[in-house]
Amino acid sequence: MIKILLVLIVFNVSAKSINSYYSIRTAVKKTSKKELMNELRNFIDSARPNRFFGTVGHKKAQSYLEKQLTLLSKDKSYSLKAKSFRINNLSAKQHFEDEFNQKIKENFSKNSKEYKKWFSFKKYMQSLIDSKKDVQAKNFNFYIPGKSDKEIIITAHYDTVSHDPVTRKIDENAKMPGADYNGTGVAIALNMIKTFPAIKPKLSVRFIFLDAASLGFLGAQNFVKNIRDKENILGVVNLEMLGHDSTLFDKKEKKKNMRVYLRSGQEDLKFLKLFESQKKRSSYQHLFDIVQNNFERSDHVKFWDGGIPAIVYTQNWENDFNSKRYQTKNDFA
Repeated sequence: MIKILLVLIVFNVSAKSINSYYSIRTAVKKTSKKELMNELRNFIDSARPNRFFGTVGHKKAQSYLEKQLTLLSKDKSYSLKAKSFRINNLSAKQHFEDEFNQKIKENFSKNSKEYKKWFSFKKYMQSLIDSKKDVQAKNFNFYIPGKSDKEIIITAHYDTVSHDPVTRKIDENAKMPGADYNGTGVAIALNMIKTFPAIKPKLSVRFIFLDAASLGFLGAQNFVKNIRDKENILGVVNLEMLGHDSTLFDKKEKKKNMRVYLRSGQEDLKFLKLFESQKKRSSYQHLFDIVQNNFERSDHVKFWDGGIPAIVYTQNWENDFNSKRYQTKNDFA
């Protein structure tokens, strides 16, 4: 988290507000590992047993975020908007239809076990989505103005899901702490906001805490649909599952090889290089390998669909994925 925040601030800081990169590091280091873990645990504890869309825990997570962000918005220049909306059922159902067609229908025969398993899952999820049509979804939009109207958007989804590993059905009463998925992204974003009173940003920064990721990234979709000034958005930094980096489960037995994923081509890479270009100036060492493989497992894909550059900082999904805890009751801090 410190590494991500450093590079954001170094790129974004006004020279008149902080005179040296040592000062920037000092400001960032006010967020200690202990404080970050406390933020993560507090968020988890606030929304037990889980944060799946439409559950009691999900509503408690919304209340917790609204309370914390209201406290952080005491600076009169900051603004907080909580955007409530109903989920787009047709779009959500189409998401699972498209996913099935692309990954299963084209690769397996109708008589195969894989085809039948995922066909059943698709139908199950589409039925579940219909049952959620009256649930109130909510995105939280926290805005920090800079000297320029040009802005960077930082996103993290706050909902969870817990699938049965065999049937793939969702237990809405399951004890699923959701520490890595995606309490880590939420805790990092909250602590980033706490750092900004010490600096005066050159660019504006918008933090979006997204809902309904587990139903097809619907919070991100709703936010993108309502953007009025795309030309001012330089790009999106999506924070997803940043709590896992091991040697024990890593196929290459390597540590410090987390990843930042983006599309092939130049659009996302150009945005990422805005950060990368500051490494020499700040003595910043990037621990995230750059991978251009069109990674589609998080909310940033909806920004791609909307024509906005987006990158996602996350764990190494190919070599060191947190599979033992992903979407299970073992996803604790």
